[in-house]
This record gives sequence, structure tokens and C-alpha cells, in this order.
Amino acid sequence: DEPEYNRIATYQSINDAYVVEDYGKCAMVTGLKFADS
Repeated sequence: DEPEYNRIATYQSINDAYVVEDYGKCAMVTGLKFADS
């Protein structure tokens, strides 16, 4: 969404990474389907 012309638009993104330290308490998700936009 674009703000109105009297506002500032910023295009910043953040890449987050997570470390799994205890593999006895993790899960894996498979079969995800993303809808086309």
C-alpha cells in the first residue's frame, strides 16, 4: 500500500534468521502451497 502524497514511503525489509539449539524440540512443516497474487 502506498501512503498519501503528503507522507513518507519507506521500503525497508528485515531478514530474520533463527537458530535451533535443541533438535529434540523442533518441527518441520511440509506441503505448503502459496496462492498467486
